[in-house]
Amino acid sequence: MKRSQVLDEQWMRVWKPVGITPLSPKEMGGWLTQMDKLRFTVGDLFAKERQINLDTARQQDLVQKIKKALVLMGEESISVESVLDPVLVFAQTVVEAIATHRQEVETLLAKKKNAQKVLHQV
Repeated sequence: MKRSQVLDEQWMRVWKPVGITPLSPKEMGGWLTQMDKLRFTVGDLFAKERQINLDTARQQDLVQKIKKALVLMGEESISVESVLDPVLVFAQTVVEAIATHRQEVETLLAKKKNAQKVLHQV
């Protein structure tokens, strides 16, 4: 058996446990690059999620202050939330998208970890 055939068989065995039918190592380089880009994107999404959480907390604080100010002015019947509803719906959509991306990244990282484990065993 030629060395190239042995290497090809080893390469296929490395990826089998994670359920990936690999391309050649050269072609898989592009896949790994895409994986890195995805990780970067998810990291960016996590940062945005943290900022959204900070902004939401700040918003809630400001809403409470506005409500108190309105009560002091005798305007108890004004609903501050009605002005914020569209923004909150949008923010919830973003948070859900982040959660979906987080799950995708965790799945990919688990597959990568399994592949690396198998690779080290070979």
